Amino acid sequence: MTRDTSSQAARGWRWAGYAGAAWLIFALFRASVNNGWDLWCTVTAALGVAGVGTWAVFERALLRERSRGRNVRYGGQVIAAAAMLAAALALVNFIAVRHNHSFDLTEAGFFTLSPETKQVVAGLKRDVEVLAFFPANRRAQPADVLRRYAELSPHFHYELIDLNDQPDVAQQYDVTAEGTVVVKVPKAPGEPAVSGKPIKIEPEENTGKTPTLSEEKLTNAIVRAARATSKTIYFLEGHKEADIANPEPSGYARVKTALEDQAFVVKPLFLPAKAQVPADCAVLVVAGPGKEPLPGELAAIRRYLEAGGKAMFLVDPSPGAGLESFLDRWGVRVGGDIVMDTSGAGRLYGAGPAMPLIKDYDGQQPITRNFRLMTFWPLTRSAAPKENSGDAVPWPLAQTSPDSFAEPYSGGERHLRFDAARDRKGPIVVATAVTRAAKEGREARLVVLGSSNLVTNHFFTREGNGDFFLNCVNWLAEQEGMIAIRPRSPQDRRIQMTEAQARGLFWLVVVVMPLAALAAGVVVHLRRR
Repeated sequence: MTRDTSSQAARGWRWAGYAGAAWLIFALFRASVNNGWDLWCTVTAALGVAGVGTWAVFERALLRERSRGRNVRYGGQVIAAAAMLAAALALVNFIAVRHNHSFDLTEAGFFTLSPETKQVVAGLKRDVEVLAFFPANRRAQPADVLRRYAELSPHFHYELIDLNDQPDVAQQYDVTAEGTVVVKVPKAPGEPAVSGKPIKIEPEENTGKTPTLSEEKLTNAIVRAARATSKTIYFLEGHKEADIANPEPSGYARVKTALEDQAFVVKPLFLPAKAQVPADCAVLVVAGPGKEPLPGELAAIRRYLEAGGKAMFLVDPSPGAGLESFLDRWGVRVGGDIVMDTSGAGRLYGAGPAMPLIKDYDGQQPITRNFRLMTFWPLTRSAAPKENSGDAVPWPLAQTSPDSFAEPYSGGERHLRFDAARDRKGPIVVATAVTRAAKEGREARLVVLGSSNLVTNHFFTREGNGDFFLNCVNWLAEQEGMIAIRPRSPQDRRIQMTEAQARGLFWLVVVVMPLAALAAGVVVHLRRR
């Protein structure tokens, strides 16, 4: 009876030990899943320690007896080695969490934020909050993007919200569609309130795809939300310039939309009715005038620039107005020519000789320092820095390939072959930026492009055309932080096979290879017998 009671007691202590070990494992598992230690973890860990401790106390004689054996010593060494390995792994994990770093091996850098985004987010001086409305089963991509943003700055905060779980929050920001993102800047004590409402990024409509979070739109929304005031850009009109309200291929509606997306206010300017450039003008754009502005208008523009204004001129070959005399005073030599590219590079993209393909930019200047995109310049004339520019400081922004040339042009027939007696051999500069000291310590800025067709609705999204234009505008507006990031798209690596090739692959993988493996096994078996 005594022996049976003792046996039952030992069995009970053993089960207490098993239960304690199970509770300890449960506590560790819960902490790892929840990525944190909560009250349940503490309670279950305490129960586990109590269970294992109870078993150890009441079975101490058995433990003392078994601890003297050789197997126990060897087992202790194994346990000690395992504990040291676990400690090393824990240390590595701790260091990895504190100094997180990842490697992007995709060809297009699909999982790496652009240098411009890193500069913008790392330079945040005030808190920015992002509310991303994505359902729980579609959060992998936006969560990964937002995590990479948050790693760049302690001022960046985000929250993933399900429309169904938090309808009150969605109603507060008038969000009705999954994939919508709201960017806001809360007012901190002692800081001025930002102008305008929170910036809302709407998901693309009717794409048939799972909504994703665009780096380009998010970064620009962050800059827009953090900006205290909006700057105004005026487009000169009345001289057959490109129309910012025209959605046709030759219009500038996409230019207007892109600028408004970056929080600029875009307005037309009929200068004869104003007599002077408005005081709130951050940048004046003269886009492809068909005839030269009136002398009074040019005088008003000159006064604006001399007072530290900023302007962009997009001048087309004849019969467009080149404004040669006006721009010459600002250190830019606009040629009476048209640039032809005989390298054949543009033909790979459906472009002819009259549409040079440019990939050579000045990497030392803010506009093109990190610019690595090709641009198409349809019907462009030369616009190069003048040698004796006086107090103006011009520099070339973009130039064509050595296989190009500039031929004299007055609107007639174009020649496709270089004539050394008449033409000027490439490379030809087609874009120039100028700085000049102005009144009261201010700095006037000027950008001259040899083509207004560069950013018409038809060409704005072609390669890097729109990005180049927006970079120029942002530099002129002294908003170098505002950027135009091209969204990265994964390369299409699909293999196209004919029906015969697909059938052959099926027989090889499904029939031939399994039969070959079976035959090899039979041969080995027979040889062993």
